Parts: sequence; structure tokens; C-alpha cells
Amino acid sequence: MPAFSSLIMGATAAVGLGLQVAGSKKQVDASQQAAAAQTQMIKDQQAIEAQRNQLMQLEAKRKQMELVRSAQKSRSMSLATASNQGAQFGSGLQGAYGETSGQFNTQELAVGQNLQIGNNIFGLNANVSQDKIALAQAQGQAAIGAGLSSLGGSLVSSAGLIGKIGAGAFGSPSPSKTA
Repeated sequence: MPAFSSLIMGATAAVGLGLQVAGSKKQVDASQQAAAAQTQMIKDQQAIEAQRNQLMQLEAKRKQMELVRSAQKSRSMSLATASNQGAQFGSGLQGAYGETSGQFNTQELAVGQNLQIGNNIFGLNANVSQDKIALAQAQGQAAIGAGLSSLGGSLVSSAGLIGKIGAGAFGSPSPSKTA
């Protein structure tokens, strides 16, 4: 009867070990899938950021063109007003031109500064996205390591029982106590 008990105990241990191996494999696979999904989400966020950056660039160019048109309109209105008054050669017209140029330059500077700040923000967001990808990959590797470590620990703790199963399966005599 002790041989049958050893056989049952060995079979149970083998099934338990098999389940631990399967569980560890499942954990490793799930970790890899999670890391891949997280990486893809971050890449999608990067694509969205690239589109937003492109939108910002287009809006800045449109604003710059609007400023140029506005400055041209202001200059032509100044010339028309001065001409109607017969003062197209006077200093008043030059003063109006100076004011128009000053306003244009101030607004152009503001658009350029906003564009530069926007570019800096998008650059920093791109860096953060790369860091998130690296973190997702590191977490995936850590989970794989944890699964392998768990499996290794299970094998080490079951080594004695596995040895007994192997000895019983191949007909080796079990050590017995002698008086």
C-alpha cells in the first residue's frame, strides 16, 4: 500500500508542477501581450500628437499670412487716406507706415514665440511617449522575470518530490529506514 500512496502523491505532485508551469507560461504570455498593447497605445498617442503638431503649424502659418494681409491693407488705407488729403508725401504717411510695421512686427513676434513654445511642448511630449514605451517594455520584462522566478522556485521546492517520483517510476529502491 505504501507504493500506491507514493504513486498517488507523485502523480499529484506532477499535476501540480504541470499546472505551475502552465500558469507561469500563461503569465509570461499575458505580460508580453500587455506590454505590446501598451506600446501600441503609446504609438497611437504619438500619432495623434503629430497630427496636433501639424495642425498647430498650419494655424501659425495661416495667422502669419493673415498678419501680412492685414499689414498690407493697413498700408494701403494709410496711403489712400494720405492721398485723399494731398499728403502722400508728408511725414504723416510715414508715421502711419511706421505704426503699421510696428504692429505687424509685434504680432509676428507673438506668433513666432507661440509656435516655438508649441514646438517645445510637442518635443517634450514625444520624449515622454518614448519613456512610456521603455517603461512598458521594462514592466513586461519584469513580469516575465517574475514568472520565471516563480517557476524556478517551484522546481527547487519540488526537487525532492520529483526525485522520489523519478526513483519510484524507474524502479529504484527508495531509501528505507533500518533499525
